[in-house]
Amino acid sequence: MPYLTSAEQMRELEDTAFWLTYPGLLDSLSVSEAEISSGGGMTTEQVRTWVQTGMPDVD
Repeated sequence: MPYLTSAEQMRELEDTAFWLTYPGLLDSLSVSEAEISSGGGMTTEQVRTWVQTGMPDVD
């Protein structure tokens, strides 16, 4: 059944389809969610600093 969608919704669908082509992506997201739930991960400010310093390896 055909349906209409906005240009923005179409871009979002295309982005989702693109990212889902990467093998292991969903497993990686699950690991990340578990890390965040246990208090791990980085804040937005920490990510900005990491990017500004050339994205060195994170321990």
